[in-house]
Amino acid sequence: MEVSVDGGTTWKPATGTTNWTFSWTPTANGTVTIKVRGFDDSGNMEGDGASNVITITVSSGLVICPCSILTGQIPATPLQNDGSAIELGVKFRSSVPGYVTGIRFYKLTGNIGTHTGGLYTSTGTLLAQAVFTGETTSDWQQVLFNNPVAINAATTYIAAYHSSAGNYVVTDNYFTSAVVNNPLTALADGTDGPNGVYKITATPAFPNNFFQQSNYWVDLVFHNATNTWKGTVSTAWENPANWSWGIIPNSNTDVIIDAGNPNNPTITSNVTIQSLTLKASGLLTVASGFKLDIKIP
Repeated sequence: MEVSVDGGTTWKPATGTTNWTFSWTPTANGTVTIKVRGFDDSGNMEGDGASNVITITVSSGLVICPCSILTGQIPATPLQNDGSAIELGVKFRSSVPGYVTGIRFYKLTGNIGTHTGGLYTSTGTLLAQAVFTGETTSDWQQVLFNNPVAINAATTYIAAYHSSAGNYVVTDNYFTSAVVNNPLTALADGTDGPNGVYKITATPAFPNNFFQQSNYWVDLVFHNATNTWKGTVSTAWENPANWSWGIIPNSNTDVIIDAGNPNNPTITSNVTIQSLTLKASGLLTVASGFKLDIKIP
């Protein structure tokens, strides 16, 4: 038995004969034509006709990351300032487990001061924090955490940023319904309490106030656990105590990190600048200097 998932252009063998199975992982959204055909011991073929064809549509459920919720969207409201520093956030969930690697926010011209991104649990535990650097005058800004943060599926978290000068942009009555960009969802107001949260505070702190289902144009960077996260490295270093890793640039030897025991991980080969594979969930810290691809299966 053979199966084609591209309308008959290419064929791959199924497993089994009288009873058979075929596994396939889509790589893009859209319409897919699947065909099947069979051969007997003499090489005679049956199938590959109209009765052996099905058409399916690949859409929700396919995760292509890195992902953000408000990709391609920009606010149409002016810069705001209430006269005090402020923390602004959004409640979100992912339909699949994965890693939050950073925070994004939309910046309008005139939004000066220091901006600090943070990721919180729904009850206020700070999971990661980083200060934005190299900001542009306007547009989406992004900062990556030192360590990607593993998050659970169907669990509420809050992505937030602190504006030291009190500047921000807001669109009221935005979260009257959920905002979905699979696998991420900014929750509809009332799904897990109010959405569009803030806190008047001189320093970064958990945002637990709310007003008019407001979108403060905060977002996150999410990576599915099966996709690739790109970072940079400069030198070789190893620190099992806080689970951080580095590699030597300009080398071609593959590296595999065994993260089964974060307190005593194992490098099974030497160094690389091409790819790291984590055999279990773990955290990774990278420094500036050289591009690195990391795959977390």
